[in-house]
Amino acid sequence: MSSRSSSPSDHPPTIDKLDFDSNRKPPSQNHDCLNSNASEPSGLLRDDESFFSNIVDGVIERDRRKIRRQVIRYGSFVIAILNCLCAGSITAYSLYGPLFLKHLGYTQFQVNAVSTTAELAMYLPVPLFGYLCDRYNPRPLSLTSGLLFGVGYLLAALTYRAGPPKSEGGWPFAVMIVAFIGVGSGTVSMYLSALTTCAKNFGRGKHKGLALAIPIAAFGLSGMWQSQVGSHFFTPRDENSEKGDTDVYRYFLFLAGLLFAVGIVGAIGLRVVDEEELIDDAVDQLERSGLLEDNPFLQHSVLHDDDYSHGHGYGTLTPPTRSTSSRRNSKSHDAADSAAKKTYLLNAETRIFLTDPTMWLLAGGFFLTTGPGEAFINNVGTIIQTLYPPSTSDPPGSNSPATHVSIIALTSTIARLLTGTLSDLLAPTTEKGKERNCTISRLVFLLFSTLLFSLGQILLASGHIQTHPSLFPCVSALVGLGYGAIFSLSPIIVSVVWGVENFGTNWGIVAVVPAAGAAIWGAIYSAVYQAGVETGGLRSDGEDEQMCYGAKCYQGTFWAMAVCSWVALGLWGWAWRWWVRRGIAV
Repeated sequence: MSSRSSSPSDHPPTIDKLDFDSNRKPPSQNHDCLNSNASEPSGLLRDDESFFSNIVDGVIERDRRKIRRQVIRYGSFVIAILNCLCAGSITAYSLYGPLFLKHLGYTQFQVNAVSTTAELAMYLPVPLFGYLCDRYNPRPLSLTSGLLFGVGYLLAALTYRAGPPKSEGGWPFAVMIVAFIGVGSGTVSMYLSALTTCAKNFGRGKHKGLALAIPIAAFGLSGMWQSQVGSHFFTPRDENSEKGDTDVYRYFLFLAGLLFAVGIVGAIGLRVVDEEELIDDAVDQLERSGLLEDNPFLQHSVLHDDDYSHGHGYGTLTPPTRSTSSRRNSKSHDAADSAAKKTYLLNAETRIFLTDPTMWLLAGGFFLTTGPGEAFINNVGTIIQTLYPPSTSDPPGSNSPATHVSIIALTSTIARLLTGTLSDLLAPTTEKGKERNCTISRLVFLLFSTLLFSLGQILLASGHIQTHPSLFPCVSALVGLGYGAIFSLSPIIVSVVWGVENFGTNWGIVAVVPAAGAAIWGAIYSAVYQAGVETGGLRSDGEDEQMCYGAKCYQGTFWAMAVCSWVALGLWGWAWRWWVRRGIAV
């Protein structure tokens, strides 16, 4: 044993119980510090205060971001309703269409050609506009709608003021056609940008049905209030205080300015909230379901966006520290990756949508019901004429065309709001914690609405209305209820079954079929009507126009329409069976 005296350095250092905190000062220093200035907090207290302060700041900032997103979401919803409340100006065509005959010298064929051109321009571009709305965002499409409306109605106003084409200074008929191509395209772009915004902002919430039903109902009301504005504020009175003809030139200028301004407002205010989250959730869901093939780029993109961009790796791994310039390059790379990932996902979803047999069943039923509905609405005036003999000067007010247009618009609006609300409250859901004891599928509402729709057609086809014309408003009400509910429930079902990320494209593909349906059923109705004229038509007061009277003028058409509605019931029931097997809560 060594005889050297021990020193403090010979003994192992003593581990104090407070040394676990590397930031804590030695006890003596802490004691001196407390004695010297007891009002100053120690280093540990300062660290605790900083830690909790950061937590509070983080919670406040998170709440601010959440409130900001909610303000943007509901503000966009209000602007979407405004857009839809103005977009349906073409439905007021009956206000000024007859004046094209009187003041421009157009033939009835030319007047119909203008409205048909507007309808084709309104339906045919829907898939393209929906595609652009999904790949970019709704705002550019709203701006485009404002430009199309502004140029279209301005050109129509100048053409109307120029007078008949054959007069001196008159503009060719083709110019009016071009003008209404702009009007029709503006209608669908403004409507679709608003509807897509609502679908993406509320499509994953519990009020998705109402969020789509309200703008759809607003679109149905737009023609009503605009026609009332035209008839009250743009119709001068003569010396006897009797209303004259609508000042179409000033009315078109009013619509041009109004709709251009609304398009600009939509371009500023229509915003989709948390779209990146929608894309990421859709990628995860499709990968789990096996519908999205394994893609190396997609895996890299998801890893990069979900982990490193938020400053954390998997588990306990810490991502490497990057310089400022590399972070800048990373942000640019993130944006490129995000855009490429979005394009890849939406293209995959479009392919899945087009190859899904249930989509064709849904679109087939939509074609078989909306075509007859459009044909009935467009020809309700001539149907009324068939109910009364030519000796009758005018039908009673309860059966005037304006009355029936109002009945169809009001019942259609009620049906859209009612089905949207009830489907939210009663439709089944697969979300955990939100199961309902009593559920009614959206398909039940759709099938019941189609039955009401067919009941109106059967009531007319049976010939009972011919002997009781006063009951004709019941036909318009039944058709309006069914037609409105079908137009409300179909886009909701598309968003539920195939998601909202690609809603514009998917709904655009389905929504194009009414154009073909309206053209086909309009031609069928005209053929049956003309056949009735040739087999027993009567001339009215020596006029050149032949008018058909009796059930033979429409009976065959509406029996065929009723059969098509029943076929649609079968197609939708078949699709519903497939969705139940897949576990989709519709």
